[in-house]
Amino acid sequence: MNKKAIGVIVAIIVIVIVGVSVYMLTKGNSADEPKKEKNETQEVYALKVNNKEIKLGEVFSREKCGQELQYSEVASCAFDGLDKTYTYENYEIKTGSQDKITSIYFIDEGISTTEGVKITDTYDKMVQVYSNNFKNEDNKYIYEKGNTSIEFMVENDVITGIEYIYNN
Repeated sequence: MNKKAIGVIVAIIVIVIVGVSVYMLTKGNSADEPKKEKNETQEVYALKVNNKEIKLGEVFSREKCGQELQYSEVASCAFDGLDKTYTYENYEIKTGSQDKITSIYFIDEGISTTEGVKITDTYDKMVQVYSNNFKNEDNKYIYEKGNTSIEFMVENDVITGIEYIYNN
């Protein structure tokens, strides 16, 4: 084989290697798997309201969440910008940096978790639905899923508070 043919073959190999490398970098680790957002790659807790799923870590959207009854904002201690609170009939949504949903707090028993547990339900119902695989901090029972958690405040075996939290 002459030097010119070897040069052409080497050039083709280099072009193929560079092309494949660029393709892999832009598509993620696998050519068969498209690049996904953080929340799409792992399970997270979410609240289902009016057949719409409100996911922790997603950007707040009135289209998805509906028109709030009350709105407030304060300067954030954690980042440059505002902490915002959207109050609905039975719950509040709080957002942080880049308007991502950081928590959903239940105000009363008028709403239940996606799995069917609400304020005024018993500790036993919580364990029946979510299991006894929780962290216990005083009267707070914490279940984790991905980078989210759901916390139940329990007093005298009755759920007195529920909050979804995004642990970014």
